[in-house]
Amino acid sequence: MSVQFPEGFRFGTATAAFQIEGAARADGKQDSIWDVFCREPGRVVNGDDGTVACDHFHLYESDVDLMADLGMSTYRFSVSWPRVYNDGAVNDKGMDFYSRLVDTLLEKGIAPWLTLYHWDLPAALPGGWTNRDTAYRFADYAAAVHQRLGDRVATWTTLNEPWCSAFLGYAAGVHAPGQTDPAASIRAAHHLLLGHGLATQALRAADPRAKLGITLNFTPVLPATHEPADIDVARRIDGTANRFFADAIFKGRYPGDVVADAGEFWPDDLVVDGDLDVISTPIDVLGVNYYTTNMFADGTVTQAPPSPHVTAPTAVQKLRDLPLTDMGWEVEPSGLTRLLVRLHQDYTGPAGTEVVITENGAAFPDRADANGFVDDSADRLEYLRRHLLAAHQAIQAGVNLRGYLVWSLMDNFEWAWGYGKRFGIVRVDEKLRRIPKASARWYAEVARTGTVPTVPPPPPDDALPVDETETPADEPTVELAGGEPSATAPQAMTAVPPPPSAPSVPQTPPAPQVPQLPRSPWSADPAPGAEVVVAVPPPSVPQAPQPPQTPPAPQVPQLPRSPWSADVAPGAEVVMAVPPPSTPQVPQLPRSPWSADPAPGSDAAASAVSAESPHLPASPWSADLPASMELPVAAPTVLPASPWSAEPAPATETDATVIQLIYSRTPPESPASSASMR
Repeated sequence: MSVQFPEGFRFGTATAAFQIEGAARADGKQDSIWDVFCREPGRVVNGDDGTVACDHFHLYESDVDLMADLGMSTYRFSVSWPRVYNDGAVNDKGMDFYSRLVDTLLEKGIAPWLTLYHWDLPAALPGGWTNRDTAYRFADYAAAVHQRLGDRVATWTTLNEPWCSAFLGYAAGVHAPGQTDPAASIRAAHHLLLGHGLATQALRAADPRAKLGITLNFTPVLPATHEPADIDVARRIDGTANRFFADAIFKGRYPGDVVADAGEFWPDDLVVDGDLDVISTPIDVLGVNYYTTNMFADGTVTQAPPSPHVTAPTAVQKLRDLPLTDMGWEVEPSGLTRLLVRLHQDYTGPAGTEVVITENGAAFPDRADANGFVDDSADRLEYLRRHLLAAHQAIQAGVNLRGYLVWSLMDNFEWAWGYGKRFGIVRVDEKLRRIPKASARWYAEVARTGTVPTVPPPPPDDALPVDETETPADEPTVELAGGEPSATAPQAMTAVPPPPSAPSVPQTPPAPQVPQLPRSPWSADPAPGAEVVVAVPPPSVPQAPQPPQTPPAPQVPQLPRSPWSADVAPGAEVVMAVPPPSTPQVPQLPRSPWSADPAPGSDAAASAVSAESPHLPASPWSADLPASMELPVAAPTVLPASPWSAEPAPATETDATVIQLIYSRTPPESPASSASMR
């Protein structure tokens, strides 16, 4: 079985300039804040830097050939601001590189998607993003790039993940420029959004036909229990990580509770009259970066490093019984479906804005064979397959989703983690050879056909041939950060062992049998003893015993609906998809008020929830569909408004208790840093 994506759906990949280009001093490039950050001892694992990276600056032609061989229709790349524009002047040699790249992409039939800012701010700008003037400098830079490339590039992203730039860079101090000032992080976040609005206006004036947007990173987050303190922590994280950005862009306001939570950290002179009108300039496409979901509790944090969650410093993440990637991030594909549906309801749908998944992927501890080939069928390939199925379910639910760009094309410099975390579907070895992994071969077929199988594919029979492309024969000189020329690239792509604090990563094997999973109080699973009916199991799957129904507990808490889940207010009916004619009669199962959606075929009658254990297992209804079948998705339903971002629905109580939220991810600690994002 397989699912078919709509005609014209974009399948592609994404990278970032600092992570792959290298050529740190070539053709007049100046320092970025990440060049400076990497030179500071202890900032990056293993002391790695982006001086050479994947040497894409010299190898871009063979990289584009590789993308064409893999069937990519779209390539999202970023421009290095300090390579092309410094001190108000265009660096023509730096701009020439991107002009050549765009021309090569178009020759191969690949649509270029240009991101103006993926974190490499010119180091010479005084104050960085805490300086309001930087927003105006950014608009000037955007106009200069468009003047050179706008005749050939149709789709433009202003910023990539401004939450990371602001809160990891200025509050947690684990990204460049490495500051730890909560007030500075809020000031930087506002100026980033102001720069986005000013650049959008400049690009719109230059070319009304251009498709303009921004990319934000989202991660659904659950409160660990229904205790008020845990719920409040989740609300606070959601506020600074997501509603701060989405509300400003789509609604022209900052959420009142976020401003109140920030308290003394919110500068009195931050927002000038007219700023929010500029920030909310209409966009054409919202880029969504999704990797994981999280659960948080309120806790006691002693001697903890500075937190990016400036309004929730006591937040403690709680791991659930889910597989983990090499970054320590939980794998939950259904979180992507719930996120896309909620964004469509609260933001992009009312605005008429299309959505593209601009990043989705996973790092795993790859094991290369003697030829350098990596068989990642059991982990990365499965991660991508299950998330593509989740994206397809969102389309069925009415989301205007137009594309999926895998992160990333190739292994690269993973920010504060250095080269030890590999996200690529193409391996880059010590000689900078590009070697497609099993996931690349599989994704190429998806890109060519637009179909995604609902069952895991068999392991590859043989490895793909190794791309012997290395540094060109004439060995172009690459200037290192210290100014000394080098004719050969250092061993930049040697994997480093994961830091001691990094959790182990269980593999995700195919699941030929329907698993017998315990009930989760955060999911639409029935109470223990109730019958679980899974939509149309394959004939080979034996039917589970039919235990007697467990009557619902006499005291059911009245809980508001979740704005980040397909949940409805207690007692409201959820209309499910009509099951196939062969489906047996589905019993009426109690739903969980903490869940994303009810069990297949059930009404949304509320059930009691245990309040005793914060360690909650995974739910079969909030994870991905079983490997052997596609989960039917209901037609779009009219759901009540979100109590946090819209007006309350009629007769729906919105005053208290548990809510499912979203926030942006923060990776585990390492000896050098506690976080690193794409």
